[in-house]
Amino acid sequence: NNLINGGAFGFEGSLVCTVLATLFTLFIIWWFEQ
Repeated sequence: NNLINGGAFGFEGSLVCTVLATLFTLFIIWWFEQ
């Protein structure tokens, strides 16, 4: 039962990827504004 490509890949997988991409983008923006 994988969180990224488990049984409910359509919803949970896309949700996890969206959250990770958003956090990564915010981290990059914060890093370069230091």
